Amino acid sequence: MSLRLRLFCGIGVFVLFLFLIFSLSAVNQAVEMLEQKELETGQLLNDIIQTEMDAQVNVATVSALTLSNNRQVQQLFAQRDREGLLDLLLPSFRATNNNLAQLQFHLPDSTSFLRLHEPDRYGDSLADIRHTVNECNRTLTRVAGLEEGRSGYGFRVVVPMFWEGKHTGSLEVGTSFGATFLRHLANHVSGEYYVYRIPQVPSVVWEDFQKPGQLIATASLRADSWPLKHEILSRLARGETVFTQSEDNKHHLVLVPFFDYAGVVKGYYKVVMDRSLVTAGIFQMKKNLYTFSILGALVVGILVFIYLGRSLEPIKELVKAMQIVTTGDLNRQIKLKPRRDEIGQLTECFQLMVAKLREIVAALDDAREKQAGYLRDTVLALAAAVEARDVYTINHSQQVASIAKAIGTHMGMSRRQAEQLYFAGLLHDIGKIGIPDFILQKPGKLTELEFSEIQSHTEVGYKILEAAGDIFAPMAPMVKYHHEKWNGTGYPEGLRGEEIPLGAAILAVADAFDAMVSSRPYRNALTEEKALEEIVACSGSHFHPQVVDIFISHYKEIMKQSVAETTAGAIVNPAGPVGRQRQQYMPEMILRPFDYRVRYDGILQAVNDVVLVFSEEMKLIEWNHRAERLYGYTCEEFSRMSAGQLFSSVDSEELEKCMQAQKGIGVFRAKHRKKDGTVFPVEVTNVAFVEAGKKCWLNLVRELEPVLAGEDTA
Repeated sequence: MSLRLRLFCGIGVFVLFLFLIFSLSAVNQAVEMLEQKELETGQLLNDIIQTEMDAQVNVATVSALTLSNNRQVQQLFAQRDREGLLDLLLPSFRATNNNLAQLQFHLPDSTSFLRLHEPDRYGDSLADIRHTVNECNRTLTRVAGLEEGRSGYGFRVVVPMFWEGKHTGSLEVGTSFGATFLRHLANHVSGEYYVYRIPQVPSVVWEDFQKPGQLIATASLRADSWPLKHEILSRLARGETVFTQSEDNKHHLVLVPFFDYAGVVKGYYKVVMDRSLVTAGIFQMKKNLYTFSILGALVVGILVFIYLGRSLEPIKELVKAMQIVTTGDLNRQIKLKPRRDEIGQLTECFQLMVAKLREIVAALDDAREKQAGYLRDTVLALAAAVEARDVYTINHSQQVASIAKAIGTHMGMSRRQAEQLYFAGLLHDIGKIGIPDFILQKPGKLTELEFSEIQSHTEVGYKILEAAGDIFAPMAPMVKYHHEKWNGTGYPEGLRGEEIPLGAAILAVADAFDAMVSSRPYRNALTEEKALEEIVACSGSHFHPQVVDIFISHYKEIMKQSVAETTAGAIVNPAGPVGRQRQQYMPEMILRPFDYRVRYDGILQAVNDVVLVFSEEMKLIEWNHRAERLYGYTCEEFSRMSAGQLFSSVDSEELEKCMQAQKGIGVFRAKHRKKDGTVFPVEVTNVAFVEAGKKCWLNLVRELEPVLAGEDTA
């Protein structure tokens, strides 16, 4: 296909796209106007319903107050003269029967005394079903609103009755809440009107056909064929007004919840309004606009095709040059004929762009190398912070990482994958930051609760790496699943077989082997021969069979490679405990500038311990939420504090000097002070690093148990 034809097709498609965008925009605006109009109509209907309900209550209120203040009515009721009340009130009640659905008197114990709408029914107790009557007789105040009675829902107003200062009972006036009320509403806005009870709301109605969730009343001759989804019913039950469309989009539904006198949702109005003419109009509008768009695009395309011609030939050369660049070859020299028109300017800009791209790629390569160095420093610091707490596990993570990397290399991993596996090995126990020392260093058998605490370190490590950002993402699953077993009996998720990531399976073998050949407080180290026998014995049950095969068959090469890796990056601990402080040293690389921060704030909040970061002037510059909870200070108060304000007066000067003199990682015990003045013992893992050219200290603080606090820290 020629360049001319390609440009024609491209421009034609673009023009067609513009016309379609215009058409869609016009249709959307029309639809939005319609939906806004429907929304306004629905809101108006909602206001009308609320107004009419209030009007019904007001009518009943006026009648109730008028009768309750009538001296003759008060006297006849106080004398319990039922016949006298009938003679006095029945004629006027029948005359207003269209407005008042019921009028009755109740005794103080909520027993029905007289029903003007059913004179022959009296003497029955309403205490179990008519809560408005109970509340009025109890509080001697007016109670008004919607309530369900034995004959259905109605607008009720109940007022207390008195005679010569003595409470004689209550008077109730009710108005209709049925089809008559709905037909009255339909006079304002046309539509199909239904009233439903909310499903699962208990009912006191006597009739069997009035089940919860069924129709209460309707002003429509049509059966309700517009079902509602459970989600909408849930919103109605929460008291929300809902505007929606039917499934066929031909009807607009207005759903208004109604509340009883106590403010509890009891049901909802359902008003269905026809919108079929509107949807048909929108369909025709779309059809016309799309047709216009296609025809307009064709006309414009033909005009563009006429003016293209030979004038675009020079672009072919530029396209060929661009194709060379898109292959990633920025070193190849691109020669283009010089021109003095716009295409010549484009050619010159393109050549400048290629030169800039060469510079950017070179700068990115340098930045990538620096980023890799900063990442390694961060990983080493985090790994050392874990191992600094236990002299028995010094260099364990380094050895596991080196063995795992060697295994991965022999299994055909790329250099990048092997490096990621190495870093995962360094961090595989980072989750133990949040586990107390008395569990980590316990010489005897762990309790079930203590073992559960140990198991949690895989999840904690995963969360810390996840919070650290995308750069740690490939390592997080390896750390999380390195205690899974091939037969599915491991933790934290009981993965089985190939479900376990390969990196995690390699870490499992490396971790187990190094643990077996290392001494622990609760056992002596095994020989390498015995450890290898255990690894082979557990192949296919605990360990990935292929990983075990590679490890055993290439054992000498793997160990030789791992020893070289471990020697290059080992953490040494020549001093052991000295005085109040147990000093441990990191390689000097930890003090390199820390300009590249890997989601530092995320790491702080993910660590289970209290984290405090001090500046070179010993000012508190960063902390996590756990620090605020432990010390009792607010975020604003912490921002103005120094190290001396957190240390006890006895330890303050000594500890500041200790921290400032430190060049790597140290673990020591001290006493800190809370906001309320309480002094309490802590163990601090102190990490020295340099950020933006200034030395800083990161403290991981763990509050000691009273028994541990009393031990000799020397």
